[in-house]
Amino acid sequence: MSLRVSKAFAPALHSSGSRGSELHVKDKLRALKERKREKCEILYMREAIEKHSTVVDDHVLNCQAIWNLINSDIQTIATQLGIVTSFANPNLFHKRFSSLPRQYADLRTALQNYVNVLADTEYQRGFNILRFRWTRT
Repeated sequence: MSLRVSKAFAPALHSSGSRGSELHVKDKLRALKERKREKCEILYMREAIEKHSTVVDDHVLNCQAIWNLINSDIQTIATQLGIVTSFANPNLFHKRFSSLPRQYADLRTALQNYVNVLADTEYQRGFNILRFRWTRT
């Protein structure tokens, strides 16, 4: 004689006498909720990092443009020094060379304004929030 239990009745039989399996299910649910919360935090941090990385890319491009300007001026000065040493046209060199301090003063002012804007932007505050989120967890 064999005892057959229907499939619909088997889970009820198994769980009715087992308090341990109920706790096991609650632990699994708690673990799933914790994983979901961690996943949400990771997604939040990823979005923040992506947003800030585009800002950093923009700033790097700006710095690259400034470097290219300075490098171009250095090459111009080197070329003009070659002209002066060959005594071809010293007045032209003097005229071009005398305009450089004014150009660099303008560049200095623009860079100072750029730094001030960076210090006051939401992006700077965003990096501080991101640092807080990293250290908090």
